[in-house]
Amino acid sequence: MEDEFILTLWVTKPPIYKVLWGFYPVFTYVHVERRIIRMKMGVYKITNTINGKRYVGSCADRKRGLNHRWWRHIYKLKRQNHPNPHLQNAWNKYGENSFKFEILEECLPENCLKQEQYYMDTLKPEYNISPTAGNTLGVKCSEETRRKISVANKGRILHTHGNYKFENIKTGDVVICAKFELANRYGLDRSSVSKVCNKTENSHHGWICLGKK
Repeated sequence: MEDEFILTLWVTKPPIYKVLWGFYPVFTYVHVERRIIRMKMGVYKITNTINGKRYVGSCADRKRGLNHRWWRHIYKLKRQNHPNPHLQNAWNKYGENSFKFEILEECLPENCLKQEQYYMDTLKPEYNISPTAGNTLGVKCSEETRRKISVANKGRILHTHGNYKFENIKTGDVVICAKFELANRYGLDRSSVSKVCNKTENSHHGWICLGKK
């Protein structure tokens, strides 16, 4: 449950002659109204209304809720840096008006991943990258995880929607992609990758920027 306090202001409008003669004091009355707002948490579905394909996710954020999660999806899709390439490609092809957001089930935060997995197993959403529930956005990878990812991608030139060319001076990897795509793929800090692109930092975990493509 979240409390929201709304400030309401009333100003009296007495006859002007009473104010001038001092018979009627001018005053304001401030009223604070307390409303209870419950932020919804649970499992949601994003559906492509053209082809019926879906994406399933969950939100356990008590402060922001499901509506904010939908807004974040839209924000990232419009900026062309959504971490899910399947959803981003579909958004680019069919347009914003072809997608709708639905709440599948409201549940407690501790049950969100369990219920998300249930709906993923039941609906088998086409836009989800992994068949396992869980969101890794914002989770920083360890050096060992970065090393394993680097080994898996060594020698590959990855082409995505981005327009920067990166090279890892430690491993020799070459990647052509958007800066945030690089951060998501290798578990890097987005701010540091941006600084590398802007030449305010020389490198980040061995990655350097060779310029725009």
